Amino acid sequence: MSAATYRPPLDPYLIDTDPGSGGAMAPPSDWCGDFDAYRGEIRRRFRSDPEARQSMLIAARRFDPTPSLSPITFRGRYAHWARALIETAKRDLKAGQTRH
Repeated sequence: MSAATYRPPLDPYLIDTDPGSGGAMAPPSDWCGDFDAYRGEIRRRFRSDPEARQSMLIAARRFDPTPSLSPITFRGRYAHWARALIETAKRDLKAGQTRH
C-alpha cells in the first residue's frame, strides 16, 4: 500500500472533523460549505465507506456513555455539526430507524 492511499484506522472514540484529517466525519481538505452540504458529505461517506459507517454507528451507540464506557470526543472545525449528526443518529437508532 502506498503512502498516498494509506489511511490510519478510524478511532470511534475520537471524531476528528478537520478537513483532510481522514476522520470518518472529516470533509476533504479543500471542502467548504454550510451544514446541509456537510450533512450531505457525511451521508455520502456513510453509504460508500464501510469503515467510516462503522465508526459513525459506534459513536452513535456510545454517545451517552455509562461509567464503564469511554466518552466520545469531538474535535475540529466541524465538531459541533458532527455532534448534531451523531445525536440525530442516536435518536434514530433508539427509534429503530436508519437514515442513509
